[in-house]
Parts: sequence; C-alpha cells; structure tokens
Amino acid sequence: RPFIYDRFLGMISRWPIPQKTMLDVRDLKPGGAGVKGVESPWESVLRSKGTVWLDTHPRRMIQWAYAGRHFGLDDVGPWAGDEQKSEIVIIGQGLDEATLRSDLDEALCTDAELDEMEKRVEGGGGLRFAVGTSVECNVGDETWMRGTVVALDYVEEGW
Repeated sequence: RPFIYDRFLGMISRWPIPQKTMLDVRDLKPGGAGVKGVESPWESVLRSKGTVWLDTHPRRMIQWAYAGRHFGLDDVGPWAGDEQKSEIVIIGQGLDEATLRSDLDEALCTDAELDEMEKRVEGGGGLRFAVGTSVECNVGDETWMRGTVVALDYVEEGW
C-alpha cells in the first residue's frame, strides 16, 4: 500500500530532529533526543533507511534515508517488476515499535485512495502524456521533432 504524500510529509514534519552539529548517541533514549519540550517515539531513532511507495509517484521507487539531522527522499528509478512496496529499517535505542508502526500506518492510503490511485495510473498515472499522445520533443541544439508516446517510464542502459 503506498503512502499518501501529504500525510507522509505531515508525519515527517513532526519528527524532533536534533539541531546540533554533532549527534551524541548518549542523547538517544526514549523520551529525549536532545530536543527540549518534544516527546515523540521518533526521538529514539538514530538511523532509518529503505524504499517507499508514494501515491504521487506510483511508478517510481523512492529511497528513504534518515541519519542524525539529515532526512532525504530520492527517486531511484522505476520499480522492478510489479511489486511496489515500502520497506523501511529503523535503528535506535528503546524503540516503541507499536507507536512507530502506527505513525507510518496512518500515512498509508485507504482502500478508496488506493482504488483512485490505480485508476489514475491506468489512465496515464498523472503523467503529462499518455501512450498514443502526439508530442513535440526537444532533441537538442534547439531542434524539435514530432512523435508519438509509445511507452511510459522507458529507460535505456546508460541514460
């Protein structure tokens, strides 16, 4: 099940990321990662990584990386095969797995949202052009050529 992008970002924005130049592992404990006045199950997370499936990018694998004060999401290409899924590894001290899992689950799409996303993907997935659309493409040196979209998410080795 993919994450709903807005709920996913809302969850991340509530994380108590320490504002330090150096992260001290001794600060990582349930109830405090050095952020005054904030209590969150994410405070005891030292690092997390994996891949996520987002409703806004249904055909793309998004890499999740969190360490210390840095969090990033990067598009790493199309999903291999038909198995879109989110897999995240969370490393820390005294983790409250049930609450962390609940936070993540709340950002997942509902059955109705999944149905809507699947309809969108079948119709071109929110991409600008669907297969069969006539287009004009810039092929370099200010040269434009007419063509027809014949595939979506096509990638050649070395691109």
